[in-house]
Amino acid sequence: MFAPLRYREYRLLLSGAIVTQTGHWMQQVAQGWLMLLLTDSAFYLGLLGFARGIPMLVLSLPAGVAIDRLNRRRLLMGMQAGAALVAISMAVLTVTGLVQAWHLIAAALIGGSFASVIFPTRQALVPTLVPTDELRRAVALNSAGQNSTRIAGPSIAGVVIALVGVGGCFVLQAFGFIYAAFVTTRLKATPSVSRDDRPGVWQSLVEGLRYIGASPALRGLLSLAAVPTLLAMPYVQLLPAFARNELGTDATGLGVLMAAVGVGAVAGALGVAAAGEIQRRGVLLLGAACGLGLSLVLFSLSTNFWIALALLPLVGVFGSIYMSINTTLLLAHVKDEYRGRVMSVYMLTWGLMPLGVLPEGALAQAIGVRPTLAIAGAVCSLFVVAVGLRSPTLRALR
Repeated sequence: MFAPLRYREYRLLLSGAIVTQTGHWMQQVAQGWLMLLLTDSAFYLGLLGFARGIPMLVLSLPAGVAIDRLNRRRLLMGMQAGAALVAISMAVLTVTGLVQAWHLIAAALIGGSFASVIFPTRQALVPTLVPTDELRRAVALNSAGQNSTRIAGPSIAGVVIALVGVGGCFVLQAFGFIYAAFVTTRLKATPSVSRDDRPGVWQSLVEGLRYIGASPALRGLLSLAAVPTLLAMPYVQLLPAFARNELGTDATGLGVLMAAVGVGAVAGALGVAAAGEIQRRGVLLLGAACGLGLSLVLFSLSTNFWIALALLPLVGVFGSIYMSINTTLLLAHVKDEYRGRVMSVYMLTWGLMPLGVLPEGALAQAIGVRPTLAIAGAVCSLFVVAVGLRSPTLRALR
């Protein structure tokens, strides 16, 4: 299970990812709770998620070209430094009491822009740091490590908010990005395509899309990646409203609920890492995606805090298995020279989340958070079943 940790540079990349993802989940709790205090609106929570995710929809494709053309280490360092500046700015505004709702929207938009480059750059670096036969375990450990931050991040955020206020979460997030930028300097430089050989930016983008279009496996994996992201994942943005309005809990309770998702996510990712050779990964992928939607329906029916706390780990387990298997299959079916562009398209599917967050936020404002989550989970599961039945290529993937 832990064989990839033998490789020093993989350990460095993983440690930076864990620290920054801890800060990310702290930010999720802090921004969501602060927005709720400022506006008392589920719609504004959806708008916050929209602002956080829309840069991935706009910037993912050009980011992929940059990842395949530039030095990946330097690119990652620069983006992490920029994200640290955003966190510092939010800390100052919050501590001084000057923060307003539009500041949160702007910070989410700018921070999401940096994230749209950081995430695919890290994913593209993983296969260059471990041998091919360790890739599945490396991806699963990466997923387990980052999902463990779902436990640490919200839990720390709840304590920090209770002790020093929301601003403390942004301060700690800034330190996390500074640390990640430092450890990135210790990675070996990754060469880009030589200046004489590489095509123009537009041609590089078109080549990447043609490469994906020519592979039924990549087309199927990327298509499936979009479905739960669009329908199920927006539940994270609505969780603050569900926690307060439906379960009657506070910021600390919200942190505990988000940590419960992380417990399940870590368990799912470690299960993938510990498993032997998985023969029918495509079937497992479809089953996990369907299970994600069904577990969200069950969670939406919870009527008190403890029932919700018991059900949320299921959401984490299925979501983690789904993402780990999907990412592994994508990395295994792509050449290194196209890896940045393919993973940027994968991140583009995450950019679809705002298209789900905004209408789900509006729907939650109109009919309530509980029925909104139930509808989203049910439609997600039905859609995945339909995709699986119509895609023998996905079912056959190993």
